[in-house]
Amino acid sequence: MKRFVAIGGLVALSIIAAYFIIQQIKTEAIVALIVTVPEKPSPLDSLPIQKIKIPIKKRILAANYYQKDENAPAIFICTGNGEALYEWLEVQQYLYEQGFSSFVFSYSGFGNSTGKTTSTSLFEDALAAYQQFILLTPNASKRFAMSHSLGGTPLLGIASQLDPAPEKLVVHAAFSSIVELLIDLKIATSNSKLLWPNLWNNAEFVEEIELPILFVHSKNDHTIPYKHSQQLLEHTGENGSLLLLEKYGHNAIYQNVSDSLYRPILEFIRK
Repeated sequence: MKRFVAIGGLVALSIIAAYFIIQQIKTEAIVALIVTVPEKPSPLDSLPIQKIKIPIKKRILAANYYQKDENAPAIFICTGNGEALYEWLEVQQYLYEQGFSSFVFSYSGFGNSTGKTTSTSLFEDALAAYQQFILLTPNASKRFAMSHSLGGTPLLGIASQLDPAPEKLVVHAAFSSIVELLIDLKIATSNSKLLWPNLWNNAEFVEEIELPILFVHSKNDHTIPYKHSQQLLEHTGENGSLLLLEKYGHNAIYQNVSDSLYRPILEFIRK
């Protein structure tokens, strides 16, 4: 009898060990989806933007701060996958013209930021960047936070820790969870999803957030379907609202900078 118990214990340990090995392999596969790109020259490089370097552990994050004036409301921005600071200069210029200061940073390994992206570095980077944002905006009349795509994960993941907290959050084109997105991308299946670690579960994150949140998503988004924002709204409760866009694509927030796109977003922020 003892022999059978011992064999059963070994089998159980082998199954557990195999599960954790699979989880590690799947974690590496998820992180491998991160695309880092270099900075490039931009026609807007002449803007009087303050270049910021943020030390965090053994890496340095690059950031751009464009101040309207010291009392202007300020917006903290978490960008998406495969993006660099130069791609957000038009957004910063537009927000400046609308009366806002803005702060945009690059994650580890993105643009001119050093280091390497890991499953946890997104959150570490966003928290360090937000702390720098607070230092740069001591007299801002109000503070807000905005994210795009992958950036929704670090923003929503740290939102309940932010002190002082932003007044409101704008979350553009986020996924409800990385596993649900992997299923949409046909990388995972409904039957195999338990084998994938749900590293970035935004649906769980929003349940801990009490701030007003506006989810923004295009019905024509073929990268992250808009059902993800609908799912996030379901988990948010009364402090959430949803703006569905009719004609824009996934990267509209920085590629189609216009009054028609930003007017309802800024109305939410200002009201």
